[in-house]
Amino acid sequence: MDAATAPPPPLADDNAIFLNSTVNSVYELIVAIPGSHLILTYVKNAYQDDPFRIILELFLVFFALKYMLSKKYKPQDNAVKLTEKEIDDLVEEWKPEPLVPPLSSLDKLNLEKAPLIIGGQSAKPKVAGHAKPLMNLASTNYLELQSSERIRQKAIDTLKVYGVGSCGPPGFYGTIDVHMDLERDLAKFLGTEQAIIYAQGFSTVSSVIPAFSKRGDLLVVDDGVSFSVQKGAQISRSNVRYFKHNDMQDLERVLDDIRVDDLVHKRKLTRRFIVTEGLFANHGDIAPLPKLIELKLVDHQRLSGLAYCFSASIPAMLAVSASEGLKYIQENPQMLRDLTDRARAFRQTLTHKSLENLIEMSSPDLHSPAPFFHIRINPTFLKSRSRDGHEFSREDEERLLQDVVDECAAQGVLLTRAKYVYEQERNCPRPSIKVYVTIGLSKKENDKAAGVVKSGIVKVFGKWKK
Repeated sequence: MDAATAPPPPLADDNAIFLNSTVNSVYELIVAIPGSHLILTYVKNAYQDDPFRIILELFLVFFALKYMLSKKYKPQDNAVKLTEKEIDDLVEEWKPEPLVPPLSSLDKLNLEKAPLIIGGQSAKPKVAGHAKPLMNLASTNYLELQSSERIRQKAIDTLKVYGVGSCGPPGFYGTIDVHMDLERDLAKFLGTEQAIIYAQGFSTVSSVIPAFSKRGDLLVVDDGVSFSVQKGAQISRSNVRYFKHNDMQDLERVLDDIRVDDLVHKRKLTRRFIVTEGLFANHGDIAPLPKLIELKLVDHQRLSGLAYCFSASIPAMLAVSASEGLKYIQENPQMLRDLTDRARAFRQTLTHKSLENLIEMSSPDLHSPAPFFHIRINPTFLKSRSRDGHEFSREDEERLLQDVVDECAAQGVLLTRAKYVYEQERNCPRPSIKVYVTIGLSKKENDKAAGVVKSGIVKVFGKWKK
C-alpha cells in the first residue's frame, strides 16, 4: 500500500466524527424549536443569493444575544474619599474664572457715556440728564419713518391680527401673506424681478455671500467693507483677496495678479466675485459702481442663504411697516431730495477754515447723496500733539471725540462715536464720530445742529491743544 492510499491518522478521524456529531446535535436542537424551519429556509436561500450578507446578519444576531445575556459591567470604584475638612479646604481654595473678561478702560468709557433715551424714537428725544430734548444725529432714522403715526398705526393693526412673531423660518411655516406683499413691493421699488427679505440686516449680508460663494471660489473684497461683509466672506470659506478701499487701479492690479497666478499654476476655473458696499458703513462714501461693472458682473439665495433657511422670518408688523414706508416714500419723493440737501448743507458747515487742521470728513464731497458721514481727527493735529511729547493712542482719539460728543450734548445735539469690535475687524477704521442727518429736523434746526458740532469741535480741540 503506497502513501497516496494510506488511511488517515486516527486523531483526524476522531476530530471529524466529533465535529459531525456536534453539528448534528446543534441542528437537532434548532429543529426542535417551533418555527425554526422558517429561519433555516431563510438562511439557506439568503446564503445562496448573498453569502456575505447572511454571515453579517448571523454575526449581529450572535453579538446581540451575547450582549443581552452578559453580566452588567460595573467600573471599579476608585474614587478618593475626602473628609469634610478636606472638602472645605478645597472649596475655600477654589477660585472660579470670571464669567466675562474684565472691562477695559475704553469699555468702561462706552458704558459710562451711553445715553439713556426716555420715550420712543424721535428726531428730538428726551435724554436722561438733559433738561431739554436733544436734536438727534445719532440714529439711522433718516426719513423719520419710525416716528410716522401712519406707519405706527399700521403696525398696531397688524399686531392685533397676526400677533408678535412669525414663529418659523420663511422656507417652512414662517411665511405669510404680508411677507410676500413686502417682497413684491421691494422688487417693484428697486426695479428687479424678485426680492427676498431677511429678519436682520446683519444676517442679510453675512448670509448672502455664502449663498453665492463656497469653498474653492474666489472673493475679491474691498478692505473698507463693514464687519458683516467681513464675516460673510469668512463664513463662505472661499479664498479672499483684498484691494484698497475704493481704489479701482488697485482692484485692476489684484485681478491681473489673479489671472497671472491662474496661468502659472494652471488652476481650474472657479467662480469669482467682487465684493463691495454700495454705501460704506465705515467710511460714508459710495462705491464707483459703473467702474466695477466694467470690470466684472453677477445672480440665488432663496435655497442657499442660511439666515433665510433657518432663522425665523421677520415679524408681520415689521413687514407691513416696511411696505407702508415704501409707499410713503413713493408718495413723497421730495423727502429724499430734502435729506440730500440737508446732508450737503451739514458737510458745507464742517468745511469751514477753522476746522481745516482739526478734522477730516470720510466723504468730503459736498455733492455726495450719502445721509451720514464720519468725522475723524486730522493727522496734522495728531502730529502736532506728538511733537509735544505726547503720542496719540487709539484710546486718546476715542476720548477726545467723546469730549466733543459730550460738549455737543450740552449744547442740545445728540451725537455718537462709531463703535467697532477691534479684536475681530480686519482693517479697523480710525476712531470717528458718525453723524446721521435726518429730515426730522427742519432746515433751520439742521443748520443750527451743524453749527453746534462745529463750535464743539473748535472748543474741545482747543482745550486739548493746551
